[in-house]
Amino acid sequence: MSPVDHTDSEQVHSADRLRTAANVFGPDQRSHAFKGPHVEPVPPELEQRLRDISQFELSPGVPVRIRIHFETARNLYAYSWFVYRFHMVAQQHALATLELALRCRFFPPDGHTDNSKATLRPLLARAVKEGLLSSERFGVVQRTALQRARDRQWQEAIRKLSESGVDFVETDERDAMPLPDDYRSEWLQDWVEIAPKLRNMHAHGTTSLSPAVLGTFENVMDAINQLWSPRASTG
Repeated sequence: MSPVDHTDSEQVHSADRLRTAANVFGPDQRSHAFKGPHVEPVPPELEQRLRDISQFELSPGVPVRIRIHFETARNLYAYSWFVYRFHMVAQQHALATLELALRCRFFPPDGHTDNSKATLRPLLARAVKEGLLSSERFGVVQRTALQRARDRQWQEAIRKLSESGVDFVETDERDAMPLPDDYRSEWLQDWVEIAPKLRNMHAHGTTSLSPAVLGTFENVMDAINQLWSPRASTG
């Protein structure tokens, strides 16, 4: 059981109870960061949390109702500093924003449809099939491709050292350029399967608790921005 979960007791832990006027403006005790086992907990900078989530923003070309929905998810993440379990609510709302965006993209103008199959997984699969989503336009895949290019650069430097007999070969990782093959990845196919399962886990109720949700925000942002990118509009 996680030391911050507090679900191993029949009593509702004080950290999970409704706030009072005395503590409503204070951080959740589980928001403390630990430097080590023998160091007192230090509360993280709330400003850093806001900087972390502020980097994930939908482009102006995305319909405003979807941007508002995503802003709510971002605010939930920000306020999870005060209520730790808001991490899970924020992740759920971000994934709900993705489904709303897909519905609005395929069923304009308001995203409403009577098609019972128009749930997150088939909508994601359709977006991939129609070329609206591609793996090379996701940040996580781009970083992997860049790392592959840098690894290749280092391997080439080692080869030159071995063949030339010199003691030093200068390289600059900023010169590393990914090749098309560096973007080859099954990540998108995997995400099409994982994202709906994660959303369903939250929708049907879960006691899971983790602050590691920023990856979901990045992936959702990248997907939605692709849906309204110039390439999607002309594709």
